[in-house]
Amino acid sequence: MKNNLRAIFRTWLYGVFIGIDSQGNKYYTAKKDSNIEGKRWVMFSRECDASNISSAWQHWLTHSVSLSPAEKSRKAYPWQKPRLPNPTGSNEAYLPTGAIKSEYNLQKISHYEPWVPNNKESNI
Repeated sequence: MKNNLRAIFRTWLYGVFIGIDSQGNKYYTAKKDSNIEGKRWVMFSRECDASNISSAWQHWLTHSVSLSPAEKSRKAYPWQKPRLPNPTGSNEAYLPTGAIKSEYNLQKISHYEPWVPNNKESNI
């Protein structure tokens, strides 16, 4: 489930739509006269994962800035890359050379031959 029923109900009852990001996530704030005044939240378009939120919207959600990215556009720098979801736990996750599941270690393990003791030349 993308969003739980409580979040959907709270959005319907108290939410004021603020904006939408490039991934389709919708951002809301509470109505002025509600008992949750000042709260900000996101309704995810895909799975609920914090890595699906851009840094500009994350700043707005945590009250680091007062204006949302929908209200104030930010200058895009040429070195900035597009937002990508967190690949941890998937097949696209980065595995360094020393990781157990890296291709380097799998090749070493496939050529592994276990040691078999030679009973004739026992030093015990």
